[in-house]
Amino acid sequence: MRYAVYFTPSADHPLTRAAASWLGRDPRDPHVADPALTGSSPPIAPDIVSKPARYGFHATMKAPFRLADGATEAALRTMLADFTSSRRPIPLTLRIKPVGPFLAMVPKGDQQQIKSIEAAVHLPLEPFRAPLTQAEIARRKPETLTSLQRQMLERHGYPFVLDAFRFHMTLSNALPPDDLARVQTIAQTHFADALAAPLAIDRLALFVEPQPDAPFMLREEYTFAHTPVGVDAQTPA
Repeated sequence: MRYAVYFTPSADHPLTRAAASWLGRDPRDPHVADPALTGSSPPIAPDIVSKPARYGFHATMKAPFRLADGATEAALRTMLADFTSSRRPIPLTLRIKPVGPFLAMVPKGDQQQIKSIEAAVHLPLEPFRAPLTQAEIARRKPETLTSLQRQMLERHGYPFVLDAFRFHMTLSNALPPDDLARVQTIAQTHFADALAAPLAIDRLALFVEPQPDAPFMLREEYTFAHTPVGVDAQTPA
């Protein structure tokens, strides 16, 4: 089993509903696709969104990791509850644009507060993370990374953390430029109303991958300065 700590909007936010329709699934739902959420005619073909759909609509705050020896899910949950109990929401305005070969939502304006929260989440969670195996390192294709990204991969198990962190919410697989432009046009229309709704980074969510390559599911949410919102609180640690 792997764990990840993500930001994802609340279940009732318009962006969550629009993303469930776009990706064909909601990580809060045990089914890969729920017609009541996604509708019968998704706006985009499943093979365009298969990778982000598996992870669920999110922005990474702590990339997927296996628990270190001696670490427990119960302790991980306690740490997240303690962390969020003193945090205040950070207003967030998003726009859709390509990030390399992928389509994603990225923040408008200054990102310093967002980068600060990522560092504040990431570093205390490092003791929970088991070291990467050689196979896991190879899957990251370190030969394609910058020197900073390789350094982060070696030290933190993920290339895009701390100084290399860039907040984004992925909407597509890697696409050729022409396809990327076409999908961006569709996404702009699909998400227009949802992106106009007020939004803030006001929670963290613990996601789990129960088996290798299985869809990630949302296990529990922790709202800032509030008590956790349980999704699967009965699952044993």
